[in-house]
Amino acid sequence: MRNDREKNLKYIADLYRQLYREMFACAYAVTGNDRTAETALINAMCMRVSNDEDTAKNALENVKRCAVYILKTTPAEINYNCLEADFTNTDPFSEWLTGLKEEDRRAVMLKYGLGFKTREISGILAVSQQQVRSIFERIRQEGAKYHSSAKKMSSALKKLCQKEITGASFAPDYNSVIRAVEKLNESGEKKEKFINPIGRVVSWMIAIAAMGVMIAIIWMCAVMMGYYRDAIREEKIKDAQYREEAAPGDIGSTSFETEDPYAVV
Repeated sequence: MRNDREKNLKYIADLYRQLYREMFACAYAVTGNDRTAETALINAMCMRVSNDEDTAKNALENVKRCAVYILKTTPAEINYNCLEADFTNTDPFSEWLTGLKEEDRRAVMLKYGLGFKTREISGILAVSQQQVRSIFERIRQEGAKYHSSAKKMSSALKKLCQKEITGASFAPDYNSVIRAVEKLNESGEKKEKFINPIGRVVSWMIAIAAMGVMIAIIWMCAVMMGYYRDAIREEKIKDAQYREEAAPGDIGSTSFETEDPYAVV
């Protein structure tokens, strides 16, 4: 059993070694808090990916669901420090980007770094979709000072976000994360509630429907047994009445006289 657990842990460690920074960046951008982002990362790493050929996509989807669940159930104080000022970078566009307010930097990371849609960003930031569009419109207008076209600016934003994801030091130590995953697995707490809340609701609905069907079958059996008992009772009553009508004495009260054809007159 221990060997199987060690093999499984080694598999997890090898599987997520190149992905955990991007997974953490995704969770961090969603929750806005480094501690809750780490919790989402650990729980996502305990989940099985559905397709080994597309591990990166499935891993990001898993951590996204975990982070969104935590954001909705246990929101924490926002301390998002990604894309902050980097004194080693003298690029004017980068300096402008790092000078944006926290919500704008978070929106930039969600859109250009992680590929979230406007509707998803709206739900994460708890603002309307129109407000999200206004954020990006303002960024496009201000960023136009540094790039000749919107396409070039979009490409520059994606590049900076990817650089932050892959090279930033804000991600937790990988060995510490693996130890937390091992502890979580050993405790048997798979955190299934993060996997698919909708699936849990559907499961409950199916269970309730199955119980309803069973109750209906039992009720129908009871009704049919009642009808059967009534039919037997009525049959017994009719049989008793018939026996009373056909009792001796009642039949003998009627005499049948026959004439002997050979009698001598």
